[in-house]
Amino acid sequence: MEMLQEKQWLKFVSGIETYINPRIHRALGYANYARGTVELNRIYFRREGLKEKLLHTFVHEVAHHIAHEFLAHKGHGKPWRETMLVLGYKPERLGNLQVDKRG
Repeated sequence: MEMLQEKQWLKFVSGIETYINPRIHRALGYANYARGTVELNRIYFRREGLKEKLLHTFVHEVAHHIAHEFLAHKGHGKPWRETMLVLGYKPERLGNLQVDKRG
């Protein structure tokens, strides 16, 4: 992505707060543009053997922030997909989490 200078987006990404949101039950994660946060599902976060998927989810949400901030894009379109590739991840949606609320 030529329009993004590495120093610009690294500084931007370092300002994104990440936390576990106990109110998320079906999504794996959420990019909250208004708050500048990445919010992760607490049930999903606690599961064993999902470290790689959790990291992919985090990068997925950060890519949303980068595409929104620097390319004025929301969603899973071409700017988001290109951002995922720049970050070294396959641009794919990981789906919804189907678990009960107890985890």
